[in-house]
Amino acid sequence: MLAACLLLCAGILYYAWLSFFNRDAGLVRYPLAAAVILVLSVLVVVGLGFIGMVISLLTFRPLRLFDNMVNITVSLLYPVVLWFGQRLRIAQDKIQSSFVEVNNQLVRARRQGRSIPPHRLLVLLPHCLQDSECPRRITVDAGNCVRCGCCPVGDLLALGERMGVHLRIASGGTLAREVVKSLRPEAIVAVACERDLTSGILDCNKLPVLGVTNYRPHGPCHNTRIELAAVEKAIKFFV
Repeated sequence: MLAACLLLCAGILYYAWLSFFNRDAGLVRYPLAAAVILVLSVLVVVGLGFIGMVISLLTFRPLRLFDNMVNITVSLLYPVVLWFGQRLRIAQDKIQSSFVEVNNQLVRARRQGRSIPPHRLLVLLPHCLQDSECPRRITVDAGNCVRCGCCPVGDLLALGERMGVHLRIASGGTLAREVVKSLRPEAIVAVACERDLTSGILDCNKLPVLGVTNYRPHGPCHNTRIELAAVEKAIKFFV
């Protein structure tokens, strides 16, 4: 993100030179000047958001004044960060895993000391946790699970009932967004791979989301597993 900010600054300086100091720019200097001022305004917000994020991570204290700026900064710079990662040959999963961890630390800093009723918390699970040979459709109704122990779904359903939270199993991002829209939770605990967690966190940037990464001994989207204690810890943090 810092590299992205520096790149934007370099671009601003170049176009500012074209706009204000290059005598050969002619009439082009006026739209360039307007663009420079606009991008500079955005860059100020992004810079403050970046500073607020770093301070919050280092001190583990919420900075309410910077919350919206941090959200804007993350949304704007994340694609640039991925682009940088590709150029530097950093695996996308590694960047996304880092993004999820930074998000989790920011959520914990912002929400420490604040709890919500269990019925205001939504736990979202991916359908790939279900055994691939199971004939029961649990994305339509999680109650169809017979809790045979062949996959983690039964234990997660029992955990949800014990904690009194909403627990839903989604087959994709569209269904997950519909669940969030219908239940209108105050916070979310999401279980998924790094890619899906990242896109979900960005989609719900106004909601606090704690991401729990599943692990994939049989490859992506197939008989994935989850550490039950990590999900329980995330639930207890909110409630």
